[in-house]
Amino acid sequence: MVLDVRTPEEIRRRSHSRFHEHRFQRGGFQQKIGKLDKDKTYLVHCASGGRSARACNQLGKLELKNLYNLEGGMGAWRRRATSGEK
Repeated sequence: MVLDVRTPEEIRRRSHSRFHEHRFQRGGFQQKIGKLDKDKTYLVHCASGGRSARACNQLGKLELKNLYNLEGGMGAWRRRATSGEK
C-alpha cells in the first residue's frame, strides 16, 4: 500500500493523488494510522522525504514491520525518472 503524506497544496500542484492519503500534519493522524493492517507492506512518500521519514518513524512505533520511505520524496523520484537514473 502506498501512503501519501503530502499536503493538499503539494498534491494539487503536481497531480491528484491516486494513493491512500494520510494527512500527517493534521489532527487524527495517529488514529488513522492505528487502523492500518500491521501485516501489509507500506511505501510512504511526501514531496521531499522529510515528512515521510517522520511518518515512517511513527508507523514503526506502532509495530508496522514492512515500511519503506521514498528517500528524497516525489521530487527525487521525478528527477531520477526524467534523467534515466536507476
